[in-house]
Amino acid sequence: MSIANCYKELGYCQLMKTPAERLKWARLKRYASTSEAARSTSLHRQNLADHEAGRRKISTEQAKTYARKFNVSPEWLLFGTGSPEIESESDAEMTIPLAGIVSAGAEAVFIDQSENHPANEFINFKLKDRLAMKVAGDSMSPRFMPGERLVFGPTSDPHVLVNQEVMAQIDDGPLVVKVLRRGQTAGKWSLFSHNPAHEPIEDVVLTWVRPLEGWMK
Repeated sequence: MSIANCYKELGYCQLMKTPAERLKWARLKRYASTSEAARSTSLHRQNLADHEAGRRKISTEQAKTYARKFNVSPEWLLFGTGSPEIESESDAEMTIPLAGIVSAGAEAVFIDQSENHPANEFINFKLKDRLAMKVAGDSMSPRFMPGERLVFGPTSDPHVLVNQEVMAQIDDGPLVVKVLRRGQTAGKWSLFSHNPAHEPIEDVVLTWVRPLEGWMK
């Protein structure tokens, strides 16, 4: 296990799975406490403590501020992608396209794939082959709320994404954002919403899946 993917606390090495854990690791590399970090960087101590504890979500701009203060990559801080080390200043940012709107439909979550999104809906990070979705409906609540944007990684083998949140293209069906489960038939999959009011989509063939890497306000 790489030190870039874990931090040492109370005598053990813990895998960092959330932005809160990565933020704490980045802060501990430079400051022993949130109070010391706040005094040295002009950060708001309580906000920092809340973000480290996972009581509040870290927005895009907050992640970029923390990244500057703690000398880490904002992409790594938010999504756990790549190395925490800051890349060259000459590296151009990639634009993550906003592929659509995640909304609650009568039978399933559907995607508005219109390309007529305002420029400020796109997300700039140094990440390749990612797609973003803006939450508009309630099928993912309370996990994700309307207005938040979800970022999905490159297409992957569904077998390694079981019980994870994914963007999935159903064969001859809609593009959905759901929790992936194994289907009752070999080679088929079932997709569940966080909101129990929405019925699962069961035993379908998937063309491709992308794992959820992170989200932002």
